[in-house]
Amino acid sequence: LPGGLSAQTLNVATNDQVPAGATFTRPAGAAGGTCLNASMSTAGLATFDVPATGTCTVEYQVCAAAPVTACDNATLTVTAQTADMSAAFSNVPAAVGPGQVVSGVTLTCTNVGASAATAATCVPSLTSTAGGTTTPVSITGLTCSATPINVAVAGSIVCSFGFTAPGTAGGADTTTTQLNFSGATNATNDSNAANNSATGTSLMVDALNDTTSSPGGLTGQTFNVATNDQAPAGATFTRPDGVTGGTCFNASMSTAGLATFDVPASGTCTVEYQVCAVSPTTACDNATLTVTAQA
Repeated sequence: LPGGLSAQTLNVATNDQVPAGATFTRPAGAAGGTCLNASMSTAGLATFDVPATGTCTVEYQVCAAAPVTACDNATLTVTAQTADMSAAFSNVPAAVGPGQVVSGVTLTCTNVGASAATAATCVPSLTSTAGGTTTPVSITGLTCSATPINVAVAGSIVCSFGFTAPGTAGGADTTTTQLNFSGATNATNDSNAANNSATGTSLMVDALNDTTSSPGGLTGQTFNVATNDQAPAGATFTRPDGVTGGTCFNASMSTAGLATFDVPASGTCTVEYQVCAVSPTTACDNATLTVTAQA
């Protein structure tokens, strides 16, 4: 029977040879076997809890009074059928932007064992890391099979969910550096704890505002805005066209984050930019380079 089940029954009289009216009993205490909550009806119906793994026993005796008591004894051996629940994530974005709303992350908990899993569970969780501090992040839109449930061989519990990344898009510093996904599964008859957990990581894309100064009136000046930004390898920098791209004349932005601009004769001007990682959904943040003319 699947491990962990309680109050299971078996008629031990089925294969016994006894006259009508014979009585079945189970010795009390340790002499009655190793199964928990075991009992024996006078007609031979054994009741017992199945161990999570391995085997247990129910000892019993059957007696006929004819006219002196004639008895024999035997053992019921109960073997737990074991399962193996395994957890795995899919659709975890490699990167996210501050305040980004993400959906469709999936935790799948599959029974890869040889027997049905009893009272199986599948639970995702999410935290953020900022320096040495870890903070829980709320999971949204969780759709998941009701647990605990029994899961057939090769069957699965599938949990889909979303979240909103910490922070706010813009040039301010978002202290979160990454999101940490954790998934846990188990069953009362699980036989392999090594694959009961799954993990995943999303890096935070964080563009920070920059400032630079040069003598007023210089043209074709450059500044690397990527220096203080947090972005995964392969992220791309862009500058919006027209007025949304800032107030500096002749401004441009290379895909690697090198801004080019003319310094105003006096005062300041700006170069607006965005950095995005594709992972598999686009994760972006934006910031501003402020250029000051030196007198």
